[in-house]
Amino acid sequence: MTRKLIVFCLALSFIVSLPAKDVKESSPSVRSSGKDLHELSLDGNISPVAMSQDGEVIPLANPVIRRAFNNNARGLVDTLDWGVGGTVNFGFFPGDIMVEWYKAPTDLTLYGVGVDVYVWNADGTTPALKVEVYRPGSSGYPNGSDGATYSSTVVDGAGWLGYAHEAGNDSVDYPDPGWTTWTDPPGSDLVWNDFTNANGACGGTAPPVAASQPLMGEKVLPAGLIDATITGGADAATGLHWIDFTDDDGAEFASGEWFGVAVTYLTAGAADPSNPDARIGLLSGDFTSYVPRPGTKYYDIKCDGTSGNHGWHVRHYSWRMAYAVELTGDMPPTFTSVSALPTTLSTADRSLIAQITDTNPSGGDAGVSSATFNYQLDSLTAEVMQISLTETDTGWVCTVPGQAVGTGVYWNLTAFDGGGLNNSTMVAFYTIFEPTAGLSLVFNNQTDNPYSPGTYYLDGLAGGQYDVWQSEYGAMSDELLVNYTTVIELAGIGPDYINDDEVKAWWDGGDKTYIVSSDEWLGVRNGWANSTYAAGDFVYDVLGVAADYNDVNYGTSGDQSKASRLTAVSGDAVGGALATFLSDSSLVLNYDPKSETSGSNWLDLVDPAPGYTVAMNGYVGVIDSATQVVDDTTESGAVAIYGQAGNGGKSAFMAFDVVALNTAPLYYWVGAPHVNDYYATVYPQYGYQFLPTVDCGPLSAILTWAGGVASNDNEISLPNRFALKGNYPNPFNPSTNIAYSIDIHADVNIRVYSLLGEEIATLYNGNVIPGTHEIKWNGIDNTGAAVASGVYIYRVEANNQALTGKMMLLK
Repeated sequence: MTRKLIVFCLALSFIVSLPAKDVKESSPSVRSSGKDLHELSLDGNISPVAMSQDGEVIPLANPVIRRAFNNNARGLVDTLDWGVGGTVNFGFFPGDIMVEWYKAPTDLTLYGVGVDVYVWNADGTTPALKVEVYRPGSSGYPNGSDGATYSSTVVDGAGWLGYAHEAGNDSVDYPDPGWTTWTDPPGSDLVWNDFTNANGACGGTAPPVAASQPLMGEKVLPAGLIDATITGGADAATGLHWIDFTDDDGAEFASGEWFGVAVTYLTAGAADPSNPDARIGLLSGDFTSYVPRPGTKYYDIKCDGTSGNHGWHVRHYSWRMAYAVELTGDMPPTFTSVSALPTTLSTADRSLIAQITDTNPSGGDAGVSSATFNYQLDSLTAEVMQISLTETDTGWVCTVPGQAVGTGVYWNLTAFDGGGLNNSTMVAFYTIFEPTAGLSLVFNNQTDNPYSPGTYYLDGLAGGQYDVWQSEYGAMSDELLVNYTTVIELAGIGPDYINDDEVKAWWDGGDKTYIVSSDEWLGVRNGWANSTYAAGDFVYDVLGVAADYNDVNYGTSGDQSKASRLTAVSGDAVGGALATFLSDSSLVLNYDPKSETSGSNWLDLVDPAPGYTVAMNGYVGVIDSATQVVDDTTESGAVAIYGQAGNGGKSAFMAFDVVALNTAPLYYWVGAPHVNDYYATVYPQYGYQFLPTVDCGPLSAILTWAGGVASNDNEISLPNRFALKGNYPNPFNPSTNIAYSIDIHADVNIRVYSLLGEEIATLYNGNVIPGTHEIKWNGIDNTGAAVASGVYIYRVEANNQALTGKMMLLK
């Protein structure tokens, strides 16, 4: 029987987004009373999330926020959540369980739970999701069997917590932590993690949970025998589904107490878990920066979890539950807004302003008594320094001291009220940007893009070495551009900024390379009106665009969610390799943002100016379910052009988001060059195979053309000196590549040091031949232990010379 759903019409948000992270899509505030800078890490919120190999995690192009609740409560009613935007469509299958853990910010009564469904199953069945609330107590999550909070390293592949199973038989597992109340088989003879081989049925590393320590503790809601369920299927509504527990009088939780909401994908009435269409996706967020991790998942299929085991796993994602509550205790201060401190070129002081409020539902004194700006330089283990904020008519303000070029700053705010309660924002991070001589600049001119330039655009290209300027840092400036000869502007779902004047001044200096990839880059300039251009116009002079035709895929509502058919020009310097690959493999090429980025298709066509070459063409209209071009199949035009100007400058324009290219009928993600040095081929619908092949993506081909790497005699140019090439990516997580060149046979020693001069790791000690070399560091020290987040020095020694560089690990 399905419990009634709460009708929602009024949004009352207790947690608000805090725009203080370098990546806007992952810039939540955190309700973490008493946290300091050492207790939070930053790795997942620096870079957008990437699609997992089995389709469990599907990034979304834009954060989705859906919160609403209406309840006739007796006191101060509010809707609580973790405050993280929905950036991930996280899937589970029949038998799996998702649990989100939440820490009560004050005494409260929980009356309702909201489950945010992003996509229902497409297998023709109408399964149910069972919703329950648990009170873990001091012996359940997030505490281990020793009573201590789980380490931040217990996550994902290292996040296995085990499972309950029959005594003496760990080949079968059972998820319900309330097994002692079961009356049906397997009965009450279950034990927790009492493995005969210590490591469970699948082997591997034993979980960090002792025998007989259940995960979730006591079930408190629903209180009766009737399950609270949400019915799914193709016709079910997506969005926030509220479960009403008011008939059970809710459940009371004390300030600081944890509770968990479990959503079980019931197997009754559901399809076989091996059917990819049985997948249900919850709207989820990246919680890497939260410790303890609020998201756990139970994997029902044997040996199918992220660790290689089934059972319970800690994930760095969580499922964005919402909690309808009545607040009854004194509350810590609330940050309603905080000014952003993005990465900057400036070394000057900066101003910060925060809006902070404080209420007390218990009736005592309310009000913010003080607030501090807390910061550390280069490392989360460095000394914590504090600056007091001053209350003014405009808010709480302070001056943040400037820092030297290359410095990284970890920071957050803490506010105190008169009752002694305090609250802190999530730790944020910015750097004083340090351009790297000799590298290209990637201008990631798009907000909320789920793919990082490093992972999905440029790793493996030109040695994978480049600087990245995110749009969150602001527009490109003359001061920035003067440091580079190559700029790659990625604006697939943008652009956020128009920098024509700055780019033109930089381009006019001669011998520059400028590459643009975006299907909306022209539209924001011309108001989406088809236009012609001539000498004196920026797009004509710099990019060789003589005319544009906007949104040629769009004919009727919904076409923006469909794919377009593209072709590559055979024998062309840029398009030729792709054309050969498609021809030899009997494939067709699609522009498919909906599938690849969850974005929209607004494909443009262009006419090239004299002297510019067409590398790729596209058809007007979209393709149908049989992958055939519909609408007008006879019309096509250029979608990728390139050429060289009289001042030696080289440019290329792609009227599409390059990462959104794939093939049919066999799927190759040709828009993502050098994903682990391979193309990614999906087999079956949600599984990956990695097939080695020659990289023929258009961005790779353009960079090869622009770099002039080919020569008539095929000679390989050797370096003429000992030099560092930098490390990439930087900042990094989990690994980085240190590149150097050397002109002689020599013994080379490469070591990593802390900022205090302590040796951390020896990466290489041996002889090398002349050439350019790379060595990878995965953040492990000489003892085999993972090092902390922070700035490290690498030192490359050869032939009585030593070169050093600085790199930053962000966990």
